[in-house]
Amino acid sequence: MKTRQLILTLLLGSAVGIWPGIAASAPGGSTNTRNFKVTEDPVFPSALRLEGILEGSVTVLLVIDKAGNLQDHLVLDASHRLFGKAVTDVLPSWEYFPIKENAQPVNAARRLTVDFRGGRAVISLLPHLAVEGIVPGVARFNERRRAYAVASLSDLDQVPTPIKTVEPYLVRPAGKSHHGRTVTFHFFIDETGRVRIPTADHEAMANDDENLLEAVHNALIQWQFTPPTIRGQPVVTRATQPFHIFKNPADA
Repeated sequence: MKTRQLILTLLLGSAVGIWPGIAASAPGGSTNTRNFKVTEDPVFPSALRLEGILEGSVTVLLVIDKAGNLQDHLVLDASHRLFGKAVTDVLPSWEYFPIKENAQPVNAARRLTVDFRGGRAVISLLPHLAVEGIVPGVARFNERRRAYAVASLSDLDQVPTPIKTVEPYLVRPAGKSHHGRTVTFHFFIDETGRVRIPTADHEAMANDDENLLEAVHNALIQWQFTPPTIRGQPVVTRATQPFHIFKNPADA
């Protein structure tokens, strides 16, 4: 039975955490890794070649579930938007494999980098997630290079506001056992205002059980915000949401 146990406070920030069970991956440089197999190479955009742009780079965040399925992907940075599109166009066709920690498959996020050099793509998977080390930058609108990066909240026209919220579903007695806790999740808000790739911070990972984290994750992924923009142009940004769990009067 669903109970109203949460007081929601919006606290937007720049940090981002990880899912439980992040496992280190093999060093990159090969089209075959422990986590995925490239079945279709990104195509160097011919339009950029004609413009005299002969190299570039893209960083993408991949989310691979316990079954080895690509659940989501998001461009974090691209030297040109067309390079980003060249990579995201082929990601769904790749073959992915479950990532394991202590011999058990886990939900995991990985940063993928693709460098375009000499008309071809060099693909590598970073050995550690290290997303929290990525500082959001201004979503750059350079007219010549048309580079792209996840935007900082301070650079937005206005802070996104939630227009749809969903409470985590915690059944008794599981819900009662979490009274008084605060669970913090980090996530991206895409150009349409959708929540993308919600991840628990390190403290929540260490102190809260998987059922609670899953309940918060499943609720947060349904949230909707006003679309973030810079000078009226839709962008992607990052945010933080703490969930304060209080005892329901019916449980007293």
